[in-house]
Amino acid sequence: MSRQINMDIFNESYKPSLPEKEPYPSFEVDRVDPHYDEISGRIEKLRYEVQEWAKSLNLRLEKTAQKTQFLEERSVVTVRENHEKLATLYSKIKESQNSDFKFASLIERHNQIVQSFELRLTQSQRLIENQAVQLAKQQDLIDDARRQLEKLKRL
Repeated sequence: MSRQINMDIFNESYKPSLPEKEPYPSFEVDRVDPHYDEISGRIEKLRYEVQEWAKSLNLRLEKTAQKTQFLEERSVVTVRENHEKLATLYSKIKESQNSDFKFASLIERHNQIVQSFELRLTQSQRLIENQAVQLAKQQDLIDDARRQLEKLKRL
């Protein structure tokens, strides 16, 4: 559907059309009617109850909004605290891991020193054994030489 401007709007003789019929029919109220006061009282009572209900509902909505805002603030604080605690925990874990790595490297260094010492000790024991064997041979040679000297002296 295309839109077009009604050019008659800009003319001074333009008069908008008025609705011919009222949207709601009007009722004539007979104030002399014996039920008028009763109905009027009921309407006032109902209006008062609706107003009270609306006030109560508004108070409930305000309280709910306040509680919601309080809970949101608490959740933000809780989230912030949890993030801080997690950051602290992660830093402690990192420190612990670093300490573990340092401790492991110290143990590895100690093991290397012990192995080096064991190797030197083994080499020293072999050298001592070799020298003991040589000493024993030399001692045997010296004993033989003494025996021969004793024999020569007897002769």
